[in-house]
This record gives sequence, C-alpha cells and structure tokens, in this order.
Amino acid sequence: MKIRLLLTGIVCVLIVMSSYAQFETHELKHDGRNRTYYVHVPAVYDASKPASIVIWLHGMGSISVKDVQKLNEPNLFVPVSDTANFLLLVPVAEDSGILGIRAWNSLAGIELLGISPNSNVDDIGFMDAMLDEIIGSYTIDENRIFVCGFSMGGFMTQRLALERNERYAAYASVSGTIGSNIKVKNPGKAIRLAHFHGTSDQTVGYAVNSFGMTVDAMIDFWTTNNQTDKTYTHHEVITDTDPVSGKSIETDHYIFSNGKEDIVLYKQNNIDHVWLTENNLRIWDFFRNTKSTVSTYGGLNDMVNFKIYPNPAHDFLNIEIPGNENIFSMDLYDVFGRLMMNTIVSASYFQIPLNTSPLKPGIYIVRLKSRDTLYTSRIVIE
Repeated sequence: MKIRLLLTGIVCVLIVMSSYAQFETHELKHDGRNRTYYVHVPAVYDASKPASIVIWLHGMGSISVKDVQKLNEPNLFVPVSDTANFLLLVPVAEDSGILGIRAWNSLAGIELLGISPNSNVDDIGFMDAMLDEIIGSYTIDENRIFVCGFSMGGFMTQRLALERNERYAAYASVSGTIGSNIKVKNPGKAIRLAHFHGTSDQTVGYAVNSFGMTVDAMIDFWTTNNQTDKTYTHHEVITDTDPVSGKSIETDHYIFSNGKEDIVLYKQNNIDHVWLTENNLRIWDFFRNTKSTVSTYGGLNDMVNFKIYPNPAHDFLNIEIPGNENIFSMDLYDVFGRLMMNTIVSASYFQIPLNTSPLKPGIYIVRLKSRDTLYTSRIVIE
C-alpha cells in the first residue's frame, strides 16, 4: 500500500485540463499492444521545408487516453509549435494496473524493492515506431528531434538520454531525474540536457528523492559524462510564474559548460511538483539552440529578420520590418496560445502603446506573416 501511495502522487497534482488546441489522434500496434499518440502539426508547416519534432511525455496519473491531449502542458507548446515549425507529439503511456494509473517504463521506483511500474512495456520501441510513422508522413529534419517530459515523463526522458541518444538531439526533464532501478548508466556520448525542478517538491524531492537520483547527484552525473566544469559557468536569477497561485517565482538558472555538451539547471525556488508557465518557452529556447541543421522557420528570440525593442517592454513596443515587403499581419499570443491582438501592418516601422492596452505583464509571442515570410519572436511585457 505504501508504494502505491508514493507512486500515485507522482503526477496527480498536474491533471489540469485545457481546450486550447486540437490534436490529431494516431494509433499503432507495437509489441502486441494498441498504442495511442497525439500530433499537432504547426500552422506554418510546409512539406518542402523540413520541420523539427518535440515529444512531450506526461506524468504518471489516473487519466484516460482521450484526456491526455487536454493536459495544459502540451497545449502550452502549441503556439510555440505554430511559429517555430515543429511537430508536437504527445504519446500515451500504458495503464500500469495500479489503481488505473498510467506510467512510463522509466525504471523510476523504490530501489530496495526493485519495483517499477510497467517494467514489461517497450516504451522506447513504441516511441521509435511513432517517430518512424511520422517521418514517413511528414518532411522532418531527423537531426532535430527533441524530447521532454514532466515527473514520470521526466524520468522517461532521462532514460531515453541514457539508452536511446542516437535518435534525439536534446532533452529537457521537469521534476523527474534518473530512475532508481536503472542499473547501467553509460550513455556512451555527451548529452545536451536541461533540467527543471522545484526545491520544495513533495513528490519527487529535490534533495531527497524516493524514486531516483537527487538533483545534485544527477547534475554531477551528467557534467562528469559531458566533461564540463563542475562549477557552473553561468548563473542568473530569473522570474517565472506559478500557474496555480499566479505568484512570481525566483528561479536560479545555471549553465555548466566548457565540455562536450552543456548541462543546464533551472532551480525553481520554493516550488512544489508543478510545471511553471514559462517552462515551454524556456525548453524550446534550449532545443532550438542545439547545434545541428537549422529549421527553415526561426525560433523564439530570432532577431535576425526584424527588430523588436525594448525587450522587456513597459510603455511602448517598437517593431521594425526589413526589406521591401511591408504588408504583414501581426498576431500577439500569450503563453496559453490565446490571440491577444491582431492587426494589419503596412509600414516598415510601427509602435504598440502598452500603457493604454489591456495586456498584462508576462511573456508573449509576436508573429508577423506576409505572403512569403514568417517572423516570430518572444517578448516580455513588464
């Protein structure tokens, strides 16, 4: 009973539903099981231009197959997908047989008992089959396939980094480290990985983790593997938002570099087992800077094609558009993918007055689109 209660807690706090996006439902048969995954194709997808892929892995919880697509976290990726040109894949874990809870075969569990949910399920092979199916149907840059996940999905992301790293370009785990029951920890190459974790996580502890490595031990493992400096080479304090309370959260952002691949840590202070509002944007910023073939459409903060300033902005936001083409539609989205502003721009320079607008402080995505061109950028309004 004790292990059931511990495992049940891993994700139940984040079964938050959203109706912001529509996903295509795909089914495939793998290893004798009927598996389901969801796909969001970006609005800017063009079969003549290879797109990236981001896989998002849900946490463990009592949730139906149908409701996985309604979770808030993957839906927060949708507006980013639509401007950055990546397909968003949301696979569904199998029922573990424990109180109807779905779980990945991440090998997270109680080490002394040697028990992990769904240890007989071939989830790594399932994700390979899913990718093969998508690559056969869409034009994909296979050098830019990324994976991220929350809680048990974070543990599964770490297992993929250890055992299937020839297929993925970079990884981002949130509130899930390396599982206790992973015995062989030899990735065989440097791994590009970002990790996000609340210091007050009561489910997957930051300093005392019942299901796997502590955060410090995990960072030490990956920095050793990547031969980076053991002391962080960059540190900044950034502000994020708790989606439950709406309160501002102080996050310590660390980068461990000077090795074969960087390891990044977002230490989210005094936060429990939650996915913060800005995680999606920070994860894509990390993924898009991976050194490999660059996708056709830029990503967040891509300032090469147009200028937007100041950023952060307070009273006014100025936008300059280069070249001869000066008729654009301008859309402004919040981090939930809601359209907050839409207008037609017919000049090479225009200004948005923020002191008289209904926009609240936060992170937004600006998308400028003409007949042949798409520019995107992330902005912060204070």
